[in-house]
Amino acid sequence: KKTFEAEQIVPYTQAIREMILESIDFTLSGNPIEADAVLSVSLSELDRQRQADRSDDTGLALIYRNEMTVSVSLEANSDGRVFLDEKVFTVSADALASQGLQASEYQQTPILARMLAQKILDTLIGLNW
Repeated sequence: KKTFEAEQIVPYTQAIREMILESIDFTLSGNPIEADAVLSVSLSELDRQRQADRSDDTGLALIYRNEMTVSVSLEANSDGRVFLDEKVFTVSADALASQGLQASEYQQTPILARMLAQKILDTLIGLNW
């Protein structure tokens, strides 16, 4: 299933940008036309599954696993060479919904975003440019 949740874009974009900025291997261009390559990330799926609950509890021990799936492409500006062609990345983490599901997912988003950014950066570093 495809999903688009606007509130998810900012933390994921920010985490990826920060991870690249902290890297000594890459720099960000202020203009995609001037960049050596363009990185495209498409948030394609968000899945939530109940992992645990207690029948004698009214929701205080609910645990959900949130899984985010994205596809990543990297293309050279100079000659259109494709370094990554919609490579799929998945990150997941459990959320304890004791404060409510929405609050737990809000707190979990930056964690998933950093996990995803690290996976993308590790892949970029491993590419043969």
